[in-house]
Order: sequence, then C-alpha cells, then structure tokens
Amino acid sequence: MSDADPDVFQAYLNCVYVGPETLEEIPGAVEREVRGGTIGFTHLFVYNVCRDVTRENIVQRCEGFGDIKAIHFDRHTSTRLMSRFESSRVAKITFSTEEAGEAATKCLDGFTFHRHRLTVKASFGSLKRAEEWKKRRHELADQLYNTLIKLYLLADKLQDTTTANMVMDKIEQFYKYERVHPGDFPVSTAYQFTVEGSPLRKLLRDTWLYDTNFQSEKRFQESEFPSEFLHDVLKLYMSIKNSGPKKLDSFSDITANDGVLNKDECETPVRCRYHRHDDEHPFCPLDPTEDKRCESCRAAKDA
Repeated sequence: MSDADPDVFQAYLNCVYVGPETLEEIPGAVEREVRGGTIGFTHLFVYNVCRDVTRENIVQRCEGFGDIKAIHFDRHTSTRLMSRFESSRVAKITFSTEEAGEAATKCLDGFTFHRHRLTVKASFGSLKRAEEWKKRRHELADQLYNTLIKLYLLADKLQDTTTANMVMDKIEQFYKYERVHPGDFPVSTAYQFTVEGSPLRKLLRDTWLYDTNFQSEKRFQESEFPSEFLHDVLKLYMSIKNSGPKKLDSFSDITANDGVLNKDECETPVRCRYHRHDDEHPFCPLDPTEDKRCESCRAAKDA
C-alpha cells in the first residue's frame, strides 16, 4: 500500500479497528485546515430548532461564543425546507461581534440539540462577503468529499465491502445535511479510479441530477467535470425523459420523477442504493433509531 495517502490509510485503519465513529473526526480536521482566516458575521439563522427550545436554552448554549444582542424565533414555510427538516422553527441570533458569529457557526452547524440536527446559515452585510463565504464553504466540502472518496477507493481496493459501504453512507449523509454538491475536484478523483457501473459514480451522478437549484446549476456550468461524468448525467437525464409514464419536458419534471430513479432496482432497499452487497454482505438492517422523531415537533407539523 505504498501508493496510499498516509492520512487516508490511517483513517481506514481507524474505521476498521476503532469503528465508524472515527469518520466524524474527518470533517473537523478539514474544517480547521480550510478556515485559516475569518469572515465574520453577527446574524445567524439556525434551522430545525425544536419547538420546546426556549430563549434560555439558546443563551446557555451560545453565550460562551460572545455577547448575544437578540434572539427571535420564526417559522419557515418553504416546501423544500419542510421536507428536509423535522421542525419548521428557526432561531435568529444576533451577536455583538462578528467573531462570535463565526465561532457559533463552527460549533452549531451539524450539532444535535434537543434531538434535532441543526443547520446554520449566516447573514452577511454584502453580496461580496456572502460570495467569499460560499466559496470557502465549497472548498471545505470538496476537501471533505475528496478525503472520503479516497477512503472509499482504498477500502474498495482492499475488497473491504463493509468499510466501503460505511464510507458511502458518510458521503451521502454529508450531502444530505450540508446540501453542497461535490465539485469537479472530488468528482475527478472518483472517475479517475473507478469504472462504469461503480456505486460511487452513481451516487455522484444522482446527487447532481436529482437535487439541483439555481445556485447549483450555476456551479455545475462553471465547473470542469470529467467528460465521462457529464456523459453519465446526460445519459440518465435522457433515459428518464424518454421512459417516464408521461411526457416530461421540463428539467424539474424529470429530476422529480423519483419512480424512475428506483425503476431498475426495486428489490434494493433505499438505504442500500449505493452499496455493494452479496451473499457474504447482505442488505443492511434497519436502524431502529432512524424513525424516532421528536414527538412535539411531529405533532405540531401534523396539526
């Protein structure tokens, strides 16, 4: 294994001998590397806040970052956000300094608070600063994707199906919560060392085709993806357009046609869509904790 990245090889050994929880250390390490400077901001929007969380709870959690000037609670009405988050409640937090807002974002984004995984968005004073932050966020995500992809490739090369599937779950989970598409850097790494039919290629392709918005379409156009990847995206797009139950003319109609996404693998559970399975590695069992949603927020949403 002389050609393996030492850090990736160490991450692989940690997965094998310690457990999957070691993968949680990778995002933090990448984040520390990317966030060399500070682009501060005072206003934060914290999504997926439990309806039982009070102002005092927020202060107790955030006062260590700096003085808090104001906390307001609101509810979003976006259909897209409602499908993503269990709770529609949003906390708007205003800190007295930009450094406090930056520190709070680092610690709160992805943090589980009252059984809810939080998503934090910053409010910037200018478009230029917002674009700078977005660029850094994409750099952070691409470095993480690339690390995880190289870890998957190593596990796959060693024919360690269990670890490979575990890493694939981490890639999918990271995208699910961050909603940052893998850029041309990690996609190029994946396509350089995989062949047609690879689950990794399939995941990267589906991520871009089935879940896009204006910003991601703009980034897609500006990126220099491998020609094989672009061919895969176009091939799937055309197959869906021509084989749906009705004529699909718009991009939104086509990417929303999830029935076609599952048409050729109806025997495969969704949780195993991007895994490799065989007699020795059967489908993954259901996680009994996956369906344990917050009762108070579920009741409020269903009311």
